[in-house]
Amino acid sequence: MNLARVVDRLWTIRKLPELEGLKVLFHLPMNLKGGRGVGPTLVAADSWRAGEGELVHYVPSQEASFHLDREYAALDTAIAGHVERIDL
Repeated sequence: MNLARVVDRLWTIRKLPELEGLKVLFHLPMNLKGGRGVGPTLVAADSWRAGEGELVHYVPSQEASFHLDREYAALDTAIAGHVERIDL
C-alpha cells in the first residue's frame, strides 16, 4: 500500500482534455512506522477531494488512470482514497 501526506495543491492554467475537472495535488510518500516522508514529493490527480495535510492512499503507474474512470489519462499517480486510521 502506498501512503502519502498531501502537501499542497498545484494550480494549472491548462490541462490535457482527459484531466479536465480533476484537482492536482503535491503529496509526500510516507513511512508506515514513523510517519516520516520518504522520497521526493510527487504530483497526483485527485478525484477524492483530499485536502492539505490529509493522509491518503495513492496508486502509481498506469493503474492511476484506471482508478480515475478515464479510458486513458497521461498521468503517473492518482489519489485512490483517504486513510482514516492505521493499526500496526
